[in-house]
Amino acid sequence: MTIFNDENRTVEIVITTWDETIGQWSADWSEYFYDAVAKDVKDVQYCIDQATDMRDGKGDYLQDGPRPGVDVTVTELDHGDYMRGHMVRASDPADPTGIAMSGTSSMGVAL
Repeated sequence: MTIFNDENRTVEIVITTWDETIGQWSADWSEYFYDAVAKDVKDVQYCIDQATDMRDGKGDYLQDGPRPGVDVTVTELDHGDYMRGHMVRASDPADPTGIAMSGTSSMGVAL
């Protein structure tokens, strides 16, 4: 799971893939997709959109087409609890996520 936090929301994102050969979902690979486990960002929704665009073959992932075997699960977490334990840092204004979203992740996913 990967946790993202902005000024208003904290979410946990889990990305898994259905494996037909064994009939079950893979382990979560969101930390490979985002190259992070937890991150304070400017826009949580942008992080969610990146994962769902990858799954749906939209936006930056249009050339890859839809990935119907990929599941993206987003869980809202208690923002107040998260904020009591962490300090939000400003990130690069040119990057609303605060995470690198170009190149290829360690799982071979084009970012």
